[in-house]
Amino acid sequence: MNIDEAKIRRAFTDKDWQEIKAQDTWQIFKIMAEFVEGFEKMSRIGPCVSIFGSART
Repeated sequence: MNIDEAKIRRAFTDKDWQEIKAQDTWQIFKIMAEFVEGFEKMSRIGPCVSIFGSART
């Protein structure tokens, strides 16, 4: 069994409530960190225009 298979097997093992609760609590901080990182990168770009949704614009 390689490392990737071990990670997948561990992800699907039964977890108790305390382990689930601890992971969910920290997950919100990971999401917030991604937002902060994205906003910091976007602030360096300056004014610009983006067009989404059409392949023929």
